[in-house]
Amino acid sequence: MNKGIEFEQKCISKLTELGFDNISSTPTSTDYGVDIIAYHNNLKYIFQCKDWKKKPGEVAVREILAAKQLFKADRCAVISNTGFTEQAYRLAKPNFILLITGNDFFNAVSLSDLFNENMASTSNHILVNHDYNIISEFEQLKNQLGHTPTLDELGKTLRYKIRNQYKNYTTFLKSIGERFKNSKPTELQIKSEYIRIRKLVKKTPTSEDIKKNTILPYNFSCISFKQITKRMW
Repeated sequence: MNKGIEFEQKCISKLTELGFDNISSTPTSTDYGVDIIAYHNNLKYIFQCKDWKKKPGEVAVREILAAKQLFKADRCAVISNTGFTEQAYRLAKPNFILLITGNDFFNAVSLSDLFNENMASTSNHILVNHDYNIISEFEQLKNQLGHTPTLDELGKTLRYKIRNQYKNYTTFLKSIGERFKNSKPTELQIKSEYIRIRKLVKKTPTSEDIKKNTILPYNFSCISFKQITKRMW
């Protein structure tokens, strides 16, 4: 087994330990810069694994960013035993690509640890619109609940932080590649979402308003919203 494959297998073992499932390696001939595909809380992650002597630069970031759309991934990350160049961080941060050092990765106890370490290691490189403390707090809550939190489940403090930084919950979720997609929304979730959108657009929302702003699966919500509104009035 060569050194690169050995490092990749080590990463797969750690991802399993961190609670990822459906983990698979990609064929070398058609990987497009992706070494591992894995899922966590129904979100699809893609990983590059770099066991290099030098620090990966922006080329590695561009590869994983391009592959994100190709693989229809929700999130992407590069794991490197040697850290990263400043140019890599500059490109990664605004695109919400996790750059994770091998030491941080193999010492992590939970997925939220990786967010915390990634934020700490990149905070001095470039200022962007993302607030990584908010994202870390969100990730911790999501891990506790076992699903993407609804607006009501965020709590007043986190709701305020998200509204202050991202204007609304929809924008926040879309900016980090998060969405409700694993199951049909409950009636309570739909009702809460309808009220949120009504406040957001400051009128009774049309179907276009709902389609544009909802964080629920639209194929469920467009039908159920009509039923909910009939019962609300």
